[in-house]
Amino acid sequence: VHGDFTRLENHTGRPHLLDMASTEDAAPLAVTGPAGASQALNEIFVCSLCLELLCDPITTVCGHTFCRHCLARSTSQGAKKCPNCRAVCVIDARTHASSSTLVAALEALFPAEYQQRVADARSEHEAFEASHLAVFMMGQIAFPGTVLRLHLFEERYKLMIRRAVESTRRFLYVPRISRAPLRTGDLGLEVQINECELLPDGRAMLEGLCVRRVTIRDPWVEEGTGNLHYAFFEPLDDTPDAEPQPPAEPA
Repeated sequence: VHGDFTRLENHTGRPHLLDMASTEDAAPLAVTGPAGASQALNEIFVCSLCLELLCDPITTVCGHTFCRHCLARSTSQGAKKCPNCRAVCVIDARTHASSSTLVAALEALFPAEYQQRVADARSEHEAFEASHLAVFMMGQIAFPGTVLRLHLFEERYKLMIRRAVESTRRFLYVPRISRAPLRTGDLGLEVQINECELLPDGRAMLEGLCVRRVTIRDPWVEEGTGNLHYAFFEPLDDTPDAEPQPPAEPA
């Protein structure tokens, strides 16, 4: 690759992968044009959210492109809008098709860097998915070891179970007697789905095992899901305290 790529810095202070030094061994493609061409290429191949080389890129209806994980996280925890222009974003970044043309260009221009980005993004995505789950709320008290048998018919929970079955097969259960909002510090249980029958109309019959107690942290409602809650969580230590030992008899 021939050209004068500008050296950009991202939020971590590390140089961008579009630095010319990282592309000397790429396929011998010629990049020619005015001095502004390098900036144009940066705009094409750099995600504006993470400021890194695009990874599994997705292009929105409004024409902006982001890493799949970046867009999924942005639209899940924030408004269903393009992070760049704030146009309504109706695509589901979890399942939307990647831009095959951009993927081919990234693999041709930056083969080593792109493969590393894919590996890093996969690890980051797995860590993010493991740290938060959708929340199901009902007025039944449960404990670790309780088997939940549920008939899910609300739209938000039909969406929850579809996503869970397609990914981790887990969700959070928070016993809820009142209509008080979900808050940081509330206690819940992590549920592992054992059996699930998805009915033609979207309803679900499932059996799940309450695996462990957890503490809810930073809950939010995903926009456009009919009030489906998500939350980060931390496992609660249920190890019983050691029984106090009687004082030693004096010698």
